[in-house]
Amino acid sequence: MYTAQGFIRNYDPPSDTVTVELAGLGIIDTWLDGIKIDVGVNRAACVNGAIAILSLPDPHRICEATVSAVPFNPASLAAVVAGGSVPPGGSGSGSSTTTTYDSGRNLITSAVDGTGSVTTTFTKPFPATPALSVLFDEPSPGYSITAITATNFTISLTAGNPAFLPFNFSWSAHN
Repeated sequence: MYTAQGFIRNYDPPSDTVTVELAGLGIIDTWLDGIKIDVGVNRAACVNGAIAILSLPDPHRICEATVSAVPFNPASLAAVVAGGSVPPGGSGSGSSTTTTYDSGRNLITSAVDGTGSVTTTFTKPFPATPALSVLFDEPSPGYSITAITATNFTISLTAGNPAFLPFNFSWSAHN
């Protein structure tokens, strides 16, 4: 088994695959689309710019690569309680005991003034209000988590973000 390093450029939830830009294989950019992800890899960490470790059966069979690891840096997460806020490019901190877990991806499109909001519903309700971690694809906008309940959460963009842009983010919740 051989390994290679790359950068995730897109995660496609319906097919559960990623697009990866290989690193260090010459001066020409090599992008692979539709790469499978190992079961143990946290999908919430599969965001644009994340480092991906690929396993290949043979150095000449690049198209059969599988993402075997996405080194996860908790410091890059913004875990904040409802009512907290994170400035553009900033991060927060938080902790919790994990007993129930859910994760996913969503996006917010900013309005003309840079604001916007989206409510995301958990796959199934938590027994109590969960701790929530949010990781935006680059660049990280200014935002606040305005509501967290056992069934959903709402994220609002703060004024000053670029107008009419989609901001993709990954989230994970645990209780």
